[in-house]
Amino acid sequence: MDSSAPVQGGENPPADPPVGVDSQAGTGSDLAVSTSLSVLAEKGGVPRSKVDQLLDEADEYYQGKIQELQAALRSQTARGEREDEYKRAADERHRALVAKETELMRVREAAAREKQQLEAAYDSHMMKEIGKAKTHYKQAAKEAQDQYKRDAEERQRALAAKEAELELIREAAARERQQLEAAYEKQLEMALMERQRTESGPSASLHTTSRNQAPMLLSHTALEVLTGSLANSALHSKMSFKAHYTEGRQLGEGAFGRVVEATDRHTGQTVAAKFQWIRGTCHHPNWDPRQTLSEEEYGEFIKTEEDTTH
Repeated sequence: MDSSAPVQGGENPPADPPVGVDSQAGTGSDLAVSTSLSVLAEKGGVPRSKVDQLLDEADEYYQGKIQELQAALRSQTARGEREDEYKRAADERHRALVAKETELMRVREAAAREKQQLEAAYDSHMMKEIGKAKTHYKQAAKEAQDQYKRDAEERQRALAAKEAELELIREAAARERQQLEAAYEKQLEMALMERQRTESGPSASLHTTSRNQAPMLLSHTALEVLTGSLANSALHSKMSFKAHYTEGRQLGEGAFGRVVEATDRHTGQTVAAKFQWIRGTCHHPNWDPRQTLSEEEYGEFIKTEEDTTH
């Protein structure tokens, strides 16, 4: 700091030192100054009052210098203290910042390690779950395949059983058809023989036949229907029958149907007609019952035919 600068808060000292005083001299004691001035007064002939005045001015001047220097020292000291405080605060902030950065680095490293551990654990868990799922799906697929195979085998066995049953039914139907054809041929043969014996009066035998003579009646009926106007029709409804014939007395009756006397409305010829209970139709021996009857009706028909032909 410049020593000639004014001191803040105090008075400015005199610009120039008193006469006879060296401003560059050191700061001696008042005694030395007084001695010098006394010698000056004695040798130079300066009055004592003038010397005292100079001494007072010198004292005032140096007191101002001292105050100025003291103020400058105090200012410099305060500035140094503030600088030291700022430096200490800056150092403290720097140390806190370094500590925070160090702590943050440790936290980041710990987070990275934990992330790696979590990712590894997740990958391991997912691989295990995927393995379990694959095993479960494979087991489920195998069970489904085995179940489908068992169901297919069961259906195959059921189908084979149905085919075997159907084959038995076919064989039974074939045997029944053979029996029916044999019975029909026998019945036709008997009807022809009967017609030969009764060539002169077939109507008389029809009128005298009783219900206890159903086999002979059926044979005779088959012949008469074949030679009558129904010979060209395999099956006739009741309405069609009544349009051509007049129904007369009943000649016979069985579980399957009944036989009545019928007269042709156009020719007056008398024939016998067999009616089914089930369908209400009449037929002649060329009629194939399997084409129009259900299995139950056909079985009843065969049973009735056997009952009436044996």
